Amino acid sequence: MQKILPNKNSLDEALSIKPKEFDNFLKILSEAECKINNQINSADTRLKEISTLQRNIGTNRKTKDIYSQYLRSKRNKDFYAKNEKAILSCEATKNYFNSLGLEKIPTIKELQVEYASLVGEKQKCIIECDQLRKQLMDLQSAQKNVHSLLGLPTNESTTRQNAHETR
Repeated sequence: MQKILPNKNSLDEALSIKPKEFDNFLKILSEAECKINNQINSADTRLKEISTLQRNIGTNRKTKDIYSQYLRSKRNKDFYAKNEKAILSCEATKNYFNSLGLEKIPTIKELQVEYASLVGEKQKCIIECDQLRKQLMDLQSAQKNVHSLLGLPTNESTTRQNAHETR
């Protein structure tokens, strides 16, 4: 769309936008908001993955010595009984890493850097989404006001009429 939002103080400019253009502009804003929400959801998903990965790396780091001692003891039942929780935790982390299919397990430092980067991106997206949402609500409100002042049908009544005509 070539036209940019009209100045809020200029009624002439606002009225010069054709209803279809205005509706298209609202649709573009809604789509932009949806894309940003998808980015936020993707960041949330990755943040959860990173947290789980960090937790498993930490658990593995704490329990791998006990697990290696257990294997060196040729899986001694007494050793297992004394260290069952650590051994099970280490086996669970190994299974988790295998399920990911990673060639190399990332370091905690790499994950922390990625996590911080994602949090920053997510915050920017949230701010942008809030601004878009506010702009969209303002424009929809202005559109309803113009329609009611000029006696034009609103989108809701138009869609109701179209639905009624198709029956």
